[in-house]
Amino acid sequence: MKKYLTLKNLGWVLTALITLMLGMGGISKITGTEEMVNNFTFMNLLPYLTLIGILEVLGVLLLIYPKTSKYGAILLTCIMSGAVALHLSVMGGVGTVTPIVIGLVIWMAHCLRAYGSSCCTKTNNNIITEDNYRPLPKGLYIGNSPIEGNGLFTKEPLTSDIEFGITHIKNDSGDFHFDYIRTPLGGFVNHDSDNPNCTVYKCGSYLKMKTIKQIKKGEELTLNYTLYEPCKDYIDDRK
Repeated sequence: MKKYLTLKNLGWVLTALITLMLGMGGISKITGTEEMVNNFTFMNLLPYLTLIGILEVLGVLLLIYPKTSKYGAILLTCIMSGAVALHLSVMGGVGTVTPIVIGLVIWMAHCLRAYGSSCCTKTNNNIITEDNYRPLPKGLYIGNSPIEGNGLFTKEPLTSDIEFGITHIKNDSGDFHFDYIRTPLGGFVNHDSDNPNCTVYKCGSYLKMKTIKQIKKGEELTLNYTLYEPCKDYIDDRK
């Protein structure tokens, strides 16, 4: 239960409230309900009724989608700012509190969803727990390999050119085998000289691994170690 009581989830609840409130309001303006027609007639804004409704619905849709949430918040805030100005000029300030509050809630919804998982949370980076330690990239797991011992498998289908991260780290101290430290990713991937589905490439002082073809769900990830000079002596020595 505790894992659901997060700032990010609160942001989604606020987003749902905004969606319900402004979404219904926007639809009412687009369809031209009697109440909306009367309100906009009173404010001499009837020609803009449908346009404002479309903008409200658009803003809500943008707010819901995480990648465009910021733009939705900006658009809806502009509409609320216009409502505040309208209430000040036409109605002498009566009713200005509501659009101001709605504008604040809009930005709370966006910010909590965007930054809620990383702000206002006390963490200790020196403590490794099950929640913050991930030895393998998400979607990969260790299983029994038909090639040898344990191997690296995928939980979902993969396309080519998907990068998994670092397999080896260069270290010139002389304390490690051929000056490379293997990560868990590099330690469990098996060798396949005939039909490898992954490759490693040098990136500064690291070796990184990526797919070179489509891989089915549950299929083992493999490398042809002899393709890479930095690992060649290591693999030959292991044999």
